[in-house]
Amino acid sequence: MALALGIACASDRRGDRRPWSRGSGGTARGPLIECRTSIRQGTAALTEASCCCLEGQSSVNSDCAQISERETTDAIQTATNVTTSGSPSTFGQSVTFTATVKSGNPAVNVVTAGQVKFGTGNNCVGDFSQLQAAQSVDASGQVTYATTSLAVGTTTIRACYLGFGTGAAALQISNGTVDQRVDAAGNAAPTAQANGPYSGNEGSAISLSSAGSNDSDGTIASYAWSYSITTADVGASCSFSNATAANPTITCNDDGSYTVKLKVTDDDGAESAEDTAALTVSNVAPTVTLDSGNTYTFNESSTAERSFNYSVTDPGSNDVSTMTTSCGTGGAKAAGNSDSLTSGNGTLKCIFQDGPATPTISAQAADDDNGTSVAATHLVTVNNVPPYVYKPAFQTNLIACRTSVDLTNISFTDPGVIDYPWNVNIGWGEGPDTNYNTNAQGAQTDQSHTYNSPGVFTATVQVTDKDNGMGSNTSSNTVEVYQYAVDFLPPFDDSSPGGLIVNKMKNGRVVPVKARVLDLCTQTYLTDASAEVTIRVSKTSGTGSGDPVEEYADAGQSSAGTDRFRSTEDFWIYNLDSTYLGLLVNNLYRVDVYVNGVKATIPDWAVLQPVK
Repeated sequence: MALALGIACASDRRGDRRPWSRGSGGTARGPLIECRTSIRQGTAALTEASCCCLEGQSSVNSDCAQISERETTDAIQTATNVTTSGSPSTFGQSVTFTATVKSGNPAVNVVTAGQVKFGTGNNCVGDFSQLQAAQSVDASGQVTYATTSLAVGTTTIRACYLGFGTGAAALQISNGTVDQRVDAAGNAAPTAQANGPYSGNEGSAISLSSAGSNDSDGTIASYAWSYSITTADVGASCSFSNATAANPTITCNDDGSYTVKLKVTDDDGAESAEDTAALTVSNVAPTVTLDSGNTYTFNESSTAERSFNYSVTDPGSNDVSTMTTSCGTGGAKAAGNSDSLTSGNGTLKCIFQDGPATPTISAQAADDDNGTSVAATHLVTVNNVPPYVYKPAFQTNLIACRTSVDLTNISFTDPGVIDYPWNVNIGWGEGPDTNYNTNAQGAQTDQSHTYNSPGVFTATVQVTDKDNGMGSNTSSNTVEVYQYAVDFLPPFDDSSPGGLIVNKMKNGRVVPVKARVLDLCTQTYLTDASAEVTIRVSKTSGTGSGDPVEEYADAGQSSAGTDRFRSTEDFWIYNLDSTYLGLLVNNLYRVDVYVNGVKATIPDWAVLQPVK
């Protein structure tokens, strides 16, 4: 298919940029693929750009340029390699460039069909200045271009293979470049000396030297240092203190093998050949530092998380560190602990459930080049916490001597959950203590005690953990132990809180008050005549059954003038004179007995009511 010149770019109804070839009559003859096919088959003397836009235009539509460089996905890949007969060359010297085209992936098959064009520019279509008409590749897959017209300086020569064939057998378009330096005639190019080999540590500045670089017919005007990576981790890079200085430093962010390169330019603008030197950069282990603000003294606890912040620094900024941490003997990592780093910072979270203890925490980093830091360590002081004892309570506040009473609400807690066995000791204030061991904290079984002495008592619960930490508390109430009980004899009857008996007497009469006094602690009746047994009469209130005392004979001589009972062989007696005591008719009076100043009528007493 022969296509005429006069290719124009048109828009279809969808607004897409689409190239069309037009014949002499102006009729559209086919899209871009027809143009490409003609070029590959050698049937059209067109440049690639003219498939989209008119030849000779000073600018090419960017959409057209992208379309012209695009290739079908099922075409065979090609690669174009360009070499020069010698660089640098002098101005006016003939230089030959050879383009070699191969196909396949990898490109190892010699391509013997299709054309190559030489030029300069950033691509083969829009930004391209053609130096030679397209030439067909020879049997070696090569096309050459010779010239003596290159300007002084460095020129990038581009060779563009235009592809060949159609369909799945088509060969893709490809291109390659080579830099050609041209020096001025009559000027000798300078010589660069990169020296080396060099070595140093990652993250540290390594000094480079251009000593020995020279220009035989002038002076060196400028230096240009660069580098390439031979072997290093992904992400490795280097930087120069000043890439145009004669003797700069280079700093690399990772260990590896590098090549430093030096070119020099003389005062006539001639550039030297590139000289290289090997650079070996060694790995440096990271450093772990515990934060100065960390706290290292704690109380034992089974739940409290203790946090230790740390930072990791590595002169190889491209290195990736992994952490190994420990909470030390007796410590355990908390559930929320993570050994990951965020921007070089991490936190070790520990639980220390038992004290006293002095575990040593540690944090150690290892980079991806097997560099291991010295472990950062610190001693931690874990204090034992004594048990906390809650206030116990007596079940009742009043008991008779030689009867038992329960102590309730015995309970304690201890943040040291493994501080067992705990020793529980209960001091009753009288008699032997109660003592036992337990492995369970919290509420304890009620304990009882029999008091054999009268008095008012408190109880003290003391709990000691295995580390001799001790806590205690006293009862929230007291228990009174009374010593005596009184049994009133006729004509009086006993009253109690559960049964009130009102003993009635004729006002103005004298009534005998007879009683036996029992010592509850010794379980014997009081018969010692020297004991001071006295009576006290006090106004009271209440209702109860009546007992007519007046049926009994008058006691005779009144005990007026004293409050003491007289001792008889079997009981104690006091002749109560209602007139002497000033008792009022129909009022209720409580009658109590005291022994040596101690109230004996605690469980039972007598109630008296004078009547007309």
